[in-house]
Amino acid sequence: MKHRHLLPTRRTALALAVTAFLVSACQMHGGGRVDQLNDLRGPTQDLRVELREGTNMAAFPSPDGKRIVFSNQGALWVMPAAGGAATRITDWHLEPTAPVWSPDGKRIAFQNYAPEANYHIWTIDPDGRRPEELTTGPNDDREPAWTPDGSALVFSSDRSNDGQYKIWSVPADGGPPTRLTAGPGAESNPVVSPDGRTLAYVDGPNVVTKPFDSRTPTIVAPGTAPAWVPDGSGLVYQNADRQLVLRGAQLTSGEDIFPFPVRFLPDGRFLYTADGHIRVRDAAGGAQGDIPFRAELLLRRPVFSHPKDRQFDNFGQRRVAGISAPVLSPDGRSIAFVALNDVWVMRIGDAPRRLTDDQDRDISPQWTADGKAVYFSTERGNAGQLAVDQVDVATGARTRLAAIPGRSMALPKLSPDGRSIAYITLSGQLEIWNRATSTFRVVAPAVGSQVSTPQWLADGRHILLVDNERINNRFREGYNKLRVIDLATGQGSFHAVAPAPRQISERDEGAAVLSPDGTRVAFIMDSLLHLMPLNPDGSPAGPARLLGSEPADLPSWGGNDMLMVKSANRIRVIDADGSHARDVDVKLQWRQAAPEGSTLIRAGALWDGLAPTLRYDVDILVQKNRIAWIRPHTAGSASQAERFIDASGLTVMPGLIETHIHPLTLYQGGPRLFVSPPLWEGNRLFYHFARSLRTPAVADVEIAKAKAMDADFLKAYVRAPIPVMSRIAQGALDLGVPSGTHPIEPGAATGIAGTTHLSATQRMGYSWSKSAVKAITYQDAYDTYGKGSFRLIDTLFSAAALAGLDPGIVTDPRFILVPPNFVAGLQNATPPTPAQLGTIINDATQQAKVVAAGGLVANGTDSPLVVPGIQLHLNLRAAGLVLGNYTALQTVTINAAKMALVDRDLGSVEPGKLADLIVVRGNPLSDLRAAANVEVVMKNGRAYTLAEILAPFSTPAAPAARRDAVAAYQARCRSHPAECAEDGQHAD
Repeated sequence: MKHRHLLPTRRTALALAVTAFLVSACQMHGGGRVDQLNDLRGPTQDLRVELREGTNMAAFPSPDGKRIVFSNQGALWVMPAAGGAATRITDWHLEPTAPVWSPDGKRIAFQNYAPEANYHIWTIDPDGRRPEELTTGPNDDREPAWTPDGSALVFSSDRSNDGQYKIWSVPADGGPPTRLTAGPGAESNPVVSPDGRTLAYVDGPNVVTKPFDSRTPTIVAPGTAPAWVPDGSGLVYQNADRQLVLRGAQLTSGEDIFPFPVRFLPDGRFLYTADGHIRVRDAAGGAQGDIPFRAELLLRRPVFSHPKDRQFDNFGQRRVAGISAPVLSPDGRSIAFVALNDVWVMRIGDAPRRLTDDQDRDISPQWTADGKAVYFSTERGNAGQLAVDQVDVATGARTRLAAIPGRSMALPKLSPDGRSIAYITLSGQLEIWNRATSTFRVVAPAVGSQVSTPQWLADGRHILLVDNERINNRFREGYNKLRVIDLATGQGSFHAVAPAPRQISERDEGAAVLSPDGTRVAFIMDSLLHLMPLNPDGSPAGPARLLGSEPADLPSWGGNDMLMVKSANRIRVIDADGSHARDVDVKLQWRQAAPEGSTLIRAGALWDGLAPTLRYDVDILVQKNRIAWIRPHTAGSASQAERFIDASGLTVMPGLIETHIHPLTLYQGGPRLFVSPPLWEGNRLFYHFARSLRTPAVADVEIAKAKAMDADFLKAYVRAPIPVMSRIAQGALDLGVPSGTHPIEPGAATGIAGTTHLSATQRMGYSWSKSAVKAITYQDAYDTYGKGSFRLIDTLFSAAALAGLDPGIVTDPRFILVPPNFVAGLQNATPPTPAQLGTIINDATQQAKVVAAGGLVANGTDSPLVVPGIQLHLNLRAAGLVLGNYTALQTVTINAAKMALVDRDLGSVEPGKLADLIVVRGNPLSDLRAAANVEVVMKNGRAYTLAEILAPFSTPAAPAARRDAVAAYQARCRSHPAECAEDGQHAD
């Protein structure tokens, strides 16, 4: 059923009580209606929230000084200049920021993140009527400011399409924009002098001025957010410490000033926003005071009353759904793929046959040109790094093609003559391995996120791959394009596959594959299969052609006339002309592993995950995969079960749950995995595993695919627009799985269930939840969404700084499992500096505020290139500095289970729950280091000792291989530091 009720208003800790009443879900004002509530269907609750403070608000007074417009939590609000009740003038479909009032008082301009997934300049009447879009197109237009006569607006934009951010203008009544500046630079925050003759703006680190009749700007000072004083004699701006400066003199000290210009009132005073407030000072910068406001926000939030059935107790045979990286053989009659962590081959129509069978991770299979063997990346025998092996399909003979100590070789591709292997390192750069000399060379250093599997052109001298061409020099996103790289020079050229913003969907499962004869390339665009002819040099020879209406991923060729794709949970073969599409049935099944019978654990102590104290000397009976009962220990209890674990000197606790991970290696997985589709992005991308959902129609395709694949979590990424976020929110509610996003607004307004970061990359360039300097002291944004209604998966802290809290962690025997490039910052870690410790404490304090406000907090790591097993424990210890050990432990146990909607089965030690436990030495409630001092792990009722877990990696050669790998990696980093620069980055 749908719950449609308004909860009592929430207030900040320092807010005074007020009486307020809303007559409907729509706020009434000026004769118009502002719809605040989304269209989410299913179990929901409607919340009413009172805002009295805000984060990164922007405020602007009306020309007559009687009213103020301000942006807060994804909306524009207008209130009396003296303060009081604010009226919302924009509905939930708009995402307005940076409002500026026109000189005649008749219109308010703002930047809006439009439904097409770009920032454009809009205007609206002060009562919310007639919202109009002034700029359009696939470019970002930001930070509007009126000319003094009100005839036009100036703004910053990347619409010059030359990689630069420039200053532009647009007529106030509409018309084509005009560029005002040229040349290199990242220009922003323009404002015109009162006499209309001079432009002030930010160029890189500096505030500059430039007369309209001059081409040469003059540097004023390092800083940002300039504003002209009313007589035009100087500027007020923010310096590097984000404090206000007037004519060279600093006006403020220690304030958390938001990243917007000051705005002058008719009487000479000026407004600005800081420390959660709208603030006013006199013309000289003195007599500071705050203007109070009350803004009532309505939200419709999902209620997950029927979480997805995870089938934890299904022990029957089930069809394998995780068919990864399927590739068609050259003759089109067989496929190779990865499933159940091994490489398989299958003659189409026959049963699959396993080519590898071990505990090592195998990925990215490819066929040799003659179709007699399959080669792939593997961690086998390479100290945790990816080497390249080959298996003869007929005989099963396995040979090593390439391995580099301390270095991973991912996405390998043999050259046409078989003498070289192109591959990608985990930091994203293209390298070539010479098989004759067993040496490698860097062809294209990493410049961002990872590129796709390399494809050799027929001449053997060029590589074609999918790479991301950055759009501008202010923000990191770009378009996925074909890139042809000359191996002799390392130089590359980008080629779009369609007019912007259409592009290749991603650089992983949606990337491009070259036909064997090199004349065509297949790729995924808008989540559908496309084919495009190529010239011999790899450049497009004609437009791309759609090859079907079904979702498609992972294209591969079988000869020159046949293609295979993964279509949601099916594998499909299609002729290159788009005809004769048919399914390939992979008859592969799996069964959940769980021990028969019962296991009794005698625990010296038990932390059940729910209480702030231990229970001592208890017996825990596990029947198959679930906890049957927990009782005080009795003599002879061991005889009540088939198996007995003596943990009488140890502590039993819930297994830790990592809530935010981008796994790249086997070691980064856990004993139980919940999976998400790629990061769902708008029309601009950064990460290789982010997918463009530039329109609602594309979003519908991807969400239907996620439902077919039974996804566990849906994530809207940084630039997903409101219509797409709304569909993701609905898809998650339909599936009964959680959802998350970076932008806390409009995420909450659209029905997204939570956020994946306390502070992270934002499309605005700033966050509604945390300022660039520090988090708001009193009103944290998460407090605005009602008790338990908003979920925070936080990812905190510097790995190196945290390792300095416990440098001894590198002596743990499990540290030998860590590939050397994942721990460059950990091995020589020193205690955090006071500044680093202050950052850690501040971030943890924000977690504590969310907890105090009734929000749900779980800790994760967001770690693709540092090791989550270590990083999670380090994050846990940092959180404990402020939250206390008990609450910190709950963020990685019961809270994390609630976040994943699996708390009925996981997260605590209770009868009826799954037996996912760890047995540790020590008391984690008194010392969080004890949580890492694991002696036994129990997953799904099966117990593994630490010795058993380490055994596969503890061969006599393992320590030496580990030392060699570390030494080789460190030597390479010293000689070529740029190659290691990306290691350790978070994926956000």
